[in-house]
This record gives sequence, structure tokens and C-alpha cells, in this order.
Amino acid sequence: MKKTIFTGLFLTIFFQIQGQLSDDFSDGNLAKSPVWFGDTSDFLVNDSFQLQLNAESSGISRLYTSLKNPSAVRWDMYFNLQFATSASNKIRIYLLLDTTDLAVANGYYIEIGQNGAPDPLHFFSLENGENFLLGSSTLAFEQEVQLDLSILRADNGTWTFYAATENDAFNEILTLSDATFVPENGKLFCLECYYTTTRKDKFSFDDIHVFPLVPDTIAPVLIGASAIDSVTIELNFNENIGADIQVKQIRIEPDMGNPTSIQTSNHILRLAYENTLSSGKAYTCMTSQISDTARNFSGIQEASFGYIKTSTPLPGNLVINEILFDPKPDDSPFIELINVSDMFLNCSDLVLSIEKNNAWTNFSSTTDLLIYPDSFIVFTSDRLSTITNYPSSRANAILEVDLPGMSRDFGSITLQTRTGKIIDSVYYNVGFHHMLLDETRGVSLERISPTSPALRHGDWNSASAQSGWGTPGLPNSQYIRFDTVTSVFHIENQFFSPDGDGHEDFLLIRFADRASGKIATARIYDEFGREVSVIFRNLLIGTDSTGKWDGTIDAQGIAPTGIYILLIEMMNETGIVNSYKEAVTLATGF
Repeated sequence: MKKTIFTGLFLTIFFQIQGQLSDDFSDGNLAKSPVWFGDTSDFLVNDSFQLQLNAESSGISRLYTSLKNPSAVRWDMYFNLQFATSASNKIRIYLLLDTTDLAVANGYYIEIGQNGAPDPLHFFSLENGENFLLGSSTLAFEQEVQLDLSILRADNGTWTFYAATENDAFNEILTLSDATFVPENGKLFCLECYYTTTRKDKFSFDDIHVFPLVPDTIAPVLIGASAIDSVTIELNFNENIGADIQVKQIRIEPDMGNPTSIQTSNHILRLAYENTLSSGKAYTCMTSQISDTARNFSGIQEASFGYIKTSTPLPGNLVINEILFDPKPDDSPFIELINVSDMFLNCSDLVLSIEKNNAWTNFSSTTDLLIYPDSFIVFTSDRLSTITNYPSSRANAILEVDLPGMSRDFGSITLQTRTGKIIDSVYYNVGFHHMLLDETRGVSLERISPTSPALRHGDWNSASAQSGWGTPGLPNSQYIRFDTVTSVFHIENQFFSPDGDGHEDFLLIRFADRASGKIATARIYDEFGREVSVIFRNLLIGTDSTGKWDGTIDAQGIAPTGIYILLIEMMNETGIVNSYKEAVTLATGF
């Protein structure tokens, strides 16, 4: 597919004012506007409105058209050679010719095609029919040539060549000086194709324009800035800039200090710093008195940019936070992850393994995933239904993927890298739902704390009714944020009401780090000293260990309202047991 020739080419010292030759072949013929002559029977305008070689057999075919050139001129053109060029299959484009008799002609031409690869673009002068190589491009071709080309010739004989391959930007590929032949003496523009039988229809051309030029008086414009890495910043201008950039002409806020090096390459200015950019922070780059190659100086210009340092997820900083494993018929299951770290996590290498009926199914996203600190990502089979059926959701955190089905009763989910390193693993069970819920279908299970393990009943709770039975992409309705524990343990919701309304539905015990390694048992007693529930027995306490009482009496439903005694017994490695008692209140209406 052809690329539109770039307009407003303020890349060197000229810009377009009036066309002398212009043909995009949209009229479908070669007989007018402009008139082409030569081997016209060997060419046609194809269905894409491009000029195409269509010869009967091997040979050399030429097309000419007349033109009148000023002393400063620009040529724009597109061509596609659908083969690897060689000495037998090549192209010559005569920019200036004073006669059709090439044996005695004067002018300039470009050529692509030689034996051996890669093939650069060569630029020749033609003096009384004799060829002189003036220069070769930095761009070279090994396969098919698909090229947009812009050539500028200044009054003083300076030639500058710009090229853009398919899906690429224009870059300078050659510059030189030669004033042997002045453009005013050129009367003709010529396309010349050398081809074998297999290449007789593989040349095409389009958007041929020749323009007079006047000096550029417009200063370069700062288009944007971007961080290449933590110490390198790249500025992008709309045209080539001068190389004499000084430190005082550039400033980064917040202050990065002075750059240790400044490099220019065409329209790009690259800055290197000793200080490093902070991940997740916004910056502003300010420039002043930046010149183009015509010595037009800009005023003060600004461009904003940011820098994000990505990290690979590690165990504990990306966790499975919410699960809908038993959706309603019109809904879709979902799995929510939360980044609990202060890092930007690149999750493109992760795999979710879902266990159902003792069989594991792996799922991985086909798109790049970057999860910001304290942010969520939700995988679902039907994004629209998840957003519609769960109003307490964040739409831009929800991704539609080919998520495998999950068991409606119980199962396991493992988050791991493609190499098998486990990042998080959870076990879920329909019995983890609040016992007062008559219907759990369509109700998600929420992790009480993302910093605690999630393999037991006490680590999960049903999403609240007020939230709409699920919070995909938002903080869990049953979320407990732990502050630092200064004692051996800390009780969250010492007054609680286990009515399933999402507000203080359970009592939560959180152990301090200094309790790690001890064995603990927690029991609940009523006001008469009768044991009514065992929260956990012989629990080996680790970092961020927790226990939950949801108000149930062992195998007998919800306990009556009233004051209860929590007894925690902790045994250390020497066998010494310490006991702790706390009064807790089970109430209604909280």
C-alpha cells in the first residue's frame, strides 16, 4: 500500500509553493495533465490508480514528460519494485534531462539495482552521456523495494534525500553538493525500467510531484518527549534540527540536572542524564532557541512525558483477590487480580491455571498487561455482562478473554509464570460463602486481605448485597486494611453483626509478625462459659496470619446476639503456653 508523500516538508531549508509537475494517475490515462510519451504501450494505469509497467517481454522501457524547473526544486514520488533488484532488474529515474538522447544527455538520475545485496540508492550526474556516481544512500534494500522519496535541491547545489519505507517515518538518507548541471536546463523527467520476463509487470509508481521551493523561515516545533529508559530522554521535532545544542537550552522539571550528553539525529534530540527518572512520575521538558538546519530559532516550548519502570511479578505482590465461580445463567465467571506492591507489574508472562474436576486448564492473555500499583485487572468471558450485572465495578479494569469454566462447588486457581514459578495460589469452596445466604449463585467470593494466605474458609467472605454481590475492578466490599500490629494480635470488628449486609459481618484476628512460629488455638465461649465455636486449632502462625469468626455456632447456625469471650492460646517452641481473653459483641444493626 502506498504511503502519502509527506506534506509541509520543513526538514531542511525549503517548502512547497507551486507545482510544476503533478500526477497521481487518478485520471486513469497518460495522454493529458501531464502528457507522458515514450514507450507508453508498455505501461498502464491499474485498478489502484498507479502507473504500472505492463510489457510483453524482457527489455527496457521509458516514459518521459516535460517540465520547467527553477534553480531550487523538490521531487516527490512513490514507487514499488516487487522483487529483489539486480543489474538486470532495476530502476532509473532521471530527475533532470536536457534531451531524450541518453548518449549525449546531461542531467541527474537515481538508480536502485546492482548485482549483489543489499542495494542502496545511487545518485549520478550525466554529462554528455557519461555517468558519474555522486553518492549512495545509507538506506539499502535486500528484498522488495517500497519507497516514498523526497529529493531537495537548493540554489547553491546542495542535494538532500529523504526516504520512508512502508509504515516508517521519513529520514535523511543522503546529502551532498553538486552544481554541475543547473535545474533550469532540465526539460524532461524520465522513468526507466530494466526488467527480465518475470519482472515485466512488477514496477509501479504513484504521486509524482515536482515543485519549486523558497527558503524556509519557520522554526522547528517540539512535537513530544518520551523516556527511553531511566536516564535517557528523547525529544521529537517536526523537522531536522541543528547539531549545536547547548545544555542551557534544555531543562527537565522536576529538576534532573544538566544532561551528560546531547545527541541529534535528523529530527530527534536525545538526552542522557546521570540522575534517574522516578517511576510513575510526570515530567515536563522545556526547550529554548532550538534551531533547524536553516538557522530558524524557536522560542520556549514544552512537552510533558512520564516514565514507568516495569517489574516482574513476585509472590506476594500480585494476588488473586476475587472470584465468581458460580455465575447466573446470563452472567460470566470472572477472576480478579490486585497489585498490592508499589511497582508497575508487567504481567504478559503470566498464566492462570484453573482446576476443575481434578483437571487443570491453563489460560494466558494474548495482550500486553501492565498493572499499576494498588490497581486491579479482571478476566471474564463476557465483559459487557460483568459490567452490566455488577454495578460496583470499574469497566476499564475488566478484560474479555477466553476464560476457562470453573467448578461450581470447589476448586483451585494458581497464578504462575510460563516457566512454572508460582506467584499466588488459592482454594475456593461454595462453603466459604456466608451461611445466611440462601442463594449463592452470582455472588462472588472476596478475599478478606490480599496480604494474607487464601486457602481456608476464614480467608474469604461473600461480596455484600449493597455492592451488588461483586466488586470486579474495585476494592472488595469485605476488604480489611491492616495497620501495623503492635501487640501479639489485633482484633478487627470487635463489635460485629453477621447479617450479610457487607458492614462488619465478621470478627477478624490478625497476628503480629512477632507471633510467627507459634502454634495457636482460638475458641469462642458464651456468657455461661460454654464453648460455642472453634475458630482454628493448632494453627502455625506465619507472617500476616489471620482467623475469622462469622458468628456461627459449630454446626448450629448463627449464634444469638450477646457478649462472647474470645480465648486464644499460643504455644512457643519450648512448649510454654500463653492465654489471652477478649470480650467481643455479636449484635444486629451495625
